[in-house]
Amino acid sequence: MTVLLLAGTGEARALSQRLTGRSVIASLAGVTRKPKPYGVPMRIGGFGGVEGLKSFLKDEGITAILDATHPYAAQMPQRAATIGAEYNLPYLRLLRPPWQPQPGDQWHDVDNLQAAAAQMPPHSTVFLATGGQSADHIAPLHAHTIWLRRVDDTGPAPWPKGGVLVGLPSDDPQVEAELLRAHDITHVIAKNSGGPMGYAKLEAARDLGLPVYLLARPSHPQAPTTTSLDTAESFVKAYAP
Repeated sequence: MTVLLLAGTGEARALSQRLTGRSVIASLAGVTRKPKPYGVPMRIGGFGGVEGLKSFLKDEGITAILDATHPYAAQMPQRAATIGAEYNLPYLRLLRPPWQPQPGDQWHDVDNLQAAAAQMPPHSTVFLATGGQSADHIAPLHAHTIWLRRVDDTGPAPWPKGGVLVGLPSDDPQVEAELLRAHDITHVIAKNSGGPMGYAKLEAARDLGLPVYLLARPSHPQAPTTTSLDTAESFVKAYAP
């Protein structure tokens, strides 16, 4: 009996530390070049599509799936839930709740970057905190100055104005505020990821009176879901002695 832990989040890593010694395989997509260690065996990289995932489940004798992927992961949760149902494998999604606006926040919910760009005045300076993969989808923002933060340095920015800021988010709102001021940021675009990591930039935007555009989360599978790490741990332990 082996559980597949679809990982890549702080919750997945925290859960893995509780599961040391159990028959669990953590799978990371490979977005981060140097992921932090987990408490269980890890595999890094994609499965090779639907058939690749099916083969992996069979070859490894997977008996349940705990999906702790990022709230903005779209393809993998749908695929894992569908294949899990097809193979009659128990499936549970560990999904952190979104952040909620506080007094002073100027939040705007948008479906995508194009919708955010349409609401901005000309010649805005944008702090894009939506992850490195957003670099391939920011053409709607090219009329503005764009500063994209990403974890890994993958080269210079391919857009006309702005650049790339390499590094992890700080958990100190003052540090984030200094970053926003240093680049004369007028607007922030982010994902409503929830959790402690990354929230400081929203506190900084609140303190500086900056509007924030939050991209909508993708739809998640119509499958059992929890926000509780304890519930997720109990689920895994039921299928991973």
